[in-house]
Amino acid sequence: MLERKPLPRRTKPVKVAVSKEHLYPVWSTMHARCENPKHNRYHRYGARGIRVDQVWATYPAFRSWAMESGWEPGLTIDRINSDGNYCPENCRWATVTEQNRNKGNNKTVLFDGTEQALSQWAEDPRCAVTYKILWERLDAGWDFETALITSQKIR
Repeated sequence: MLERKPLPRRTKPVKVAVSKEHLYPVWSTMHARCENPKHNRYHRYGARGIRVDQVWATYPAFRSWAMESGWEPGLTIDRINSDGNYCPENCRWATVTEQNRNKGNNKTVLFDGTEQALSQWAEDPRCAVTYKILWERLDAGWDFETALITSQKIR
């Protein structure tokens, strides 16, 4: 009679091991936002026609691009054109602050040859007021330079 050797123990499926990586949720959530109508943010992505490029259909392909593109913990995927698809040509890694400056509802201002978000202008050394006051002044019809450099009166 032949002696039966025990079968080697199975290792965890690749999907389980990969899912523990920091990048995996970025990839899977990106797909869910664009492809799953039940996802809570689908209305901002998939319903607007934003898709994930076929080149990122698999996690290893996305992971490879991420590593080559400078991903590190703490960075988020950012679409350069917020109306464009998720693809290597339209995506970059950014901090949350940088990404917030690329939102479609940002107010951008061209002044002194530079165009940037109002929040960036509020951090400019020439700005004499807070972001909120700068926003309120512009909303009230002030010209940008005056709104930027006029200090706030202290009562």
